[in-house]
Amino acid sequence: MTADHQHADPTGPGRAEPNRRTRRPSLMPVTTPHPTALRARARDLHVYVASDDSKTVVALRPPMVAGPAEHTNTGPIIKVEPMCVRRPEYPGGPLQTLPAQVWTNTPRSGAAIIGGAAALLGIASAAVLSYTETLWLGLPIGAAVAALGGWQALRRQLRVEQEWTSHRVLTHHEDRECVRVAVSNACFTLHVWPQLQAAVALADPGPALASAVWEVTGILAERAVVRDAARKLDQAIRTVPGDSPVHADLASRLAQAQATQRRLDDQVQQRLGALHSLASEADGFIRQRQALAAARAVVRDVDQVLGAVTVEHLPPGGDPGAELAEQTAAVLAAYRELTGQDEA
Repeated sequence: MTADHQHADPTGPGRAEPNRRTRRPSLMPVTTPHPTALRARARDLHVYVASDDSKTVVALRPPMVAGPAEHTNTGPIIKVEPMCVRRPEYPGGPLQTLPAQVWTNTPRSGAAIIGGAAALLGIASAAVLSYTETLWLGLPIGAAVAALGGWQALRRQLRVEQEWTSHRVLTHHEDRECVRVAVSNACFTLHVWPQLQAAVALADPGPALASAVWEVTGILAERAVVRDAARKLDQAIRTVPGDSPVHADLASRLAQAQATQRRLDDQVQQRLGALHSLASEADGFIRQRQALAAARAVVRDVDQVLGAVTVEHLPPGGDPGAELAEQTAAVLAAYRELTGQDEA
């Protein structure tokens, strides 16, 4: 298996979605919560990757899609693939057949349903107990039921919001291609791993691969912020005279941003290389086992063929073809001798 490291052309520029919450990017590198804590609960880590025509969203919760989408589970890595729908490429534009948009706002947690059901249950409990027993018994129990349900709904909503705060939105085509390569290699390894486990005792690679994909997307998100800062600094420095003190400040910041971007580039390539090496090792091992199995099958088939062709199976009395050739040669020789014809 060979990972494709060529950059795909973007199908559309990254742009903010209307009427949806967006975060203004900072000019300084932002350190997203790297999974030091995630490793402690790596067994429960699931990474969701969703892409439309303008962005790739990576999150620990399934993102919402403005249309139908297909979910492909490969261990703890879930690819959310929006299906094509008729929608405008930009607000007010003509309708086109494009993938359904992936939303970046907090996904639904079901807290509203839980809270509403708890409120209805509390009201029903209060009404029944007030009718069958007393009002002083029905009201406190109904309020307690509603409060308990509301507390559970609040906990669920807070948990979803906390997990969603670490989601990554990547719009640059290089970043999106890196995510594609990382997910492709990780999913390939997860797909063929059972074949390796059949030959060698190996642990489940799912948690480690999910953490690796999550970490590399975090580095990509940081690199995107630094890249944007470097671009703005480069544009600003072109408009400032070279002898201005501001020019020196801009040049210093630009050098720092470019150095940081190079370090992040190296980290991305190192992590992508590790995922590619793992997938290549697994692929090579499986191909070697398949080649050995095919060679053994050929040896068995040839042994069967050679075992069936033995001298004992030949009919008695010699070779009929050789006898016929000798008889025919003798008859023709006698004919030539009688007729006086040359052997020429």
